[in-house]
Amino acid sequence: MKRLACIVVLLLFMVTACGTINKLSRDGVDEQEFVSRFLTLMINNNENDAEMFVFLAPEYLQSNAIEVDAYQVNSYSPVGFSIEEYDPSTGLITTHIWGEDNSWVHELVFKLVKNEGRLYLMPGRHSDVFVDPWFEVRSYIEN
Repeated sequence: MKRLACIVVLLLFMVTACGTINKLSRDGVDEQEFVSRFLTLMINNNENDAEMFVFLAPEYLQSNAIEVDAYQVNSYSPVGFSIEEYDPSTGLITTHIWGEDNSWVHELVFKLVKNEGRLYLMPGRHSDVFVDPWFEVRSYIEN
């Protein structure tokens, strides 16, 4: 009987632990840092698709048969960005990016997912050539 009780406790622990591995945090610190790293990459190195693809959810790429060599990550050339909001219930992070002298400001909303304990951006869509790393975009907003 003790053995059965130990097995049940162990199974409950494993199910609980595995379930939390893929959950986003409530405070969003790691999620915001992840998006900040991606946006910094966008600012510093707009041409490095291979590095940008690492941020994209593998399940999206696989389910849509996206071959990394045949696609590009859609991007802007911002000079700055800000994290505006994080919603832990949806995994959405709202950001603003802007050009030189704030000549343009776009709002990018990223959807984060966690897979095997790692954060990824869930693309919103793709075309024949580009994968949008953001989930939604609102162009030319007033800042």
